[in-house]
Amino acid sequence: MQYRLGTPNAALLVLITLILVLASASAQSNYKTLYRFTGVADGDYPAWGVIFDQAGILYGTAAWGGNLNYCTSNGLSGGCGVVFKLVPNSKGGWNEIVLHRFAHHPGAHPVFGVIFGAGGNLYGTTQGDGVTTFGSVFEITS
Repeated sequence: MQYRLGTPNAALLVLITLILVLASASAQSNYKTLYRFTGVADGDYPAWGVIFDQAGILYGTAAWGGNLNYCTSNGLSGGCGVVFKLVPNSKGGWNEIVLHRFAHHPGAHPVFGVIFGAGGNLYGTTQGDGVTTFGSVFEITS
């Protein structure tokens, strides 16, 4: 995907980057890893942000991983991506639950996050696998 200066996507990307740079420059960092992906069934390459629901559960996507029987590249299986949620546990950590594993059809590789819609459903997009599909818009119901 290419961004051209002057397009709404490029302007949004510049704005988000500026906000993140300014916020990180003015705040002390207390970095803590909440979850570490294994790159297999739980997902790989979470390339976009996460969102919270009212209960404090995080939702996001990983562009690779998931079902390793699909989305191969050069003979290597990388999976088509996942939609996941991270639930706080009683020990102060987080447990991941995979909500969906993509498998080529009708889309693969969710490179952006998800948003909440009516009734708590999640919505997002995939870029497609470049072979059998060219992307999709998806809904995950609660």
